[in-house]
Amino acid sequence: MIPTPLAFRILGGTDNERRIVDYGKAFHAYCNADPAARPEIPAYLSAFVYPVEFGRHLETTGSTRDYRGPVGVPSTKWDIDRDGNLDAALHDTRRLSAFLADRYRLDADDLIIGFSGSKGFHVELPIGWMVEASPDANLTCRLFAEHAANKIGITIDSGVYDKVRPFRAWNSKHHKTCLHKIRVDLDEMLISRVDAITRRAVEPIPFDPRPLRRPLHCLPPGTTQNATSGIARQNGRHGGPDRRTPA
Repeated sequence: MIPTPLAFRILGGTDNERRIVDYGKAFHAYCNADPAARPEIPAYLSAFVYPVEFGRHLETTGSTRDYRGPVGVPSTKWDIDRDGNLDAALHDTRRLSAFLADRYRLDADDLIIGFSGSKGFHVELPIGWMVEASPDANLTCRLFAEHAANKIGITIDSGVYDKVRPFRAWNSKHHKTCLHKIRVDLDEMLISRVDAITRRAVEPIPFDPRPLRRPLHCLPPGTTQNATSGIARQNGRHGGPDRRTPA
């Protein structure tokens, strides 16, 4: 993992300026709905983290575009959107969460699961310390996420694994729905209806994230090799555009 991971933060729409922040501090501030983070404003943090050279790249070029250096993976993320059908998104999120908890013998609060504030749900598994920071770590993350989704036959957004993808910050407000991205406990997720979840999202709900307390041997065989060959060939490049489409 990168010793002092940096991230970029966007306030407002994804066309707005990307500013370098300390990932750990920013992530915990949003999880805890710290007033200093201003959760009443739409906001994004980068899906991945970066060394200091990323900051120099952004300062020099004025953009995250074409960054080709190493990235770290603070957590594996799944984005499950079903436009116009939140019930279907909730159903698939339940299936994925139950699969991950059973397959990797997770405690109920190991997964960070939540309503995105709009079309679906996000699931995060904080296993970043398992994935060595490298120019291809985002591809390793993508392969692992797709492997899990394919095991149970659900569709996820595979576009969120670009190196410079913005990912909606926890507890921030969605600019269209005015609902917040809130965490939903696994046990509650398995029994709650969509309307009950969305009613709770009118306000941020603070929570304390935690790292996994034990090793998790979960990467499928050949993950790194497959990621750096097959997926990299599909993308045609290791860098990425200055992504405007958020998760």
